[in-house]
Amino acid sequence: MALKPLSRTEDYEFPEKAWDVRGWTVRAEAGDDKVGRVDDMLLDSSGALRYLDVDLGFLKKHILVPLDHAHADREHEVVWIEGLTRKELESVPEYALDPDTMDEAYERRIDAVYGGTTASVHRGVVAPEEDPDGALDLQRMKALEDEFRVAGDDPRGWTVVTGEGEPVGEVAELLMEPGAMKARFMDVIIDEKKLDLERVDRHVLLPVDRVRLDRGSKNVVVSGLLAHDFADYPQYGGLPVTRKAARRLGEVFDRVGRGEPARRDRDRSAPADAPTRGSDWRETTLHHFYRARKRDGDRREEEARDD
Repeated sequence: MALKPLSRTEDYEFPEKAWDVRGWTVRAEAGDDKVGRVDDMLLDSSGALRYLDVDLGFLKKHILVPLDHAHADREHEVVWIEGLTRKELESVPEYALDPDTMDEAYERRIDAVYGGTTASVHRGVVAPEEDPDGALDLQRMKALEDEFRVAGDDPRGWTVVTGEGEPVGEVAELLMEPGAMKARFMDVIIDEKKLDLERVDRHVLLPVDRVRLDRGSKNVVVSGLLAHDFADYPQYGGLPVTRKAARRLGEVFDRVGRGEPARRDRDRSAPADAPTRGSDWRETTLHHFYRARKRDGDRREEEARDD
């Protein structure tokens, strides 16, 4: 994955409106629990900040936190991890302090905990390889409710937002694999008016391993896509879903993660020096991590002062 610790990088200059968070306390937003401290930051081959190396302290374990799943509170020198509890963070695969050990399988295991990252481009296809034109064994959650209830949060009705916080639609239904009794896809109604898209009652499927649940705000966060990517995202016309169609969805996420258009045949006429979506992702991730934001306690203090 060609990652390098900031501590081993000479003469590194932070981008504008970004700064060093090494040594800062790390807390989980869910539960407001202290998790550990930032020991290092990892850069990719382009020099972009991608992961935080977090020391969990008493557990004597380091984990990686993708930058797009956290934000920096400069006033209090705290990094807040979004969407996961302290216990869930403790289950993140251990980081051995050696980027060379981070292979494709390791990144998949990280994705499984965080629900996908904007930087992840080394994952495999969603569907099995055999019988690519065959249908996946899927049923709507509504048809299974007498036999099975969603474990934990039921995201139906939740707002779907992109990694940069842009609302794009609402979860209408879950598609389940009956044998495993696991949700595999979310059926999402796209807000065509908000995204200025042709009114065609557009539904899309989002693989559950490419999203994460923000329980506090009841949002489903699609870290791997920007709002404009939904203009080209494959539409969902109802069951059955073939393995080939499922594989295409995974390929869309992988292409966008590499900075390519959601469809290979789009934007052929764009000038050679046009900014890539990869650069957009780096800027979006930095903005997400470093942007100033108010916490509930800060808001209450301001409201009390106003009164």
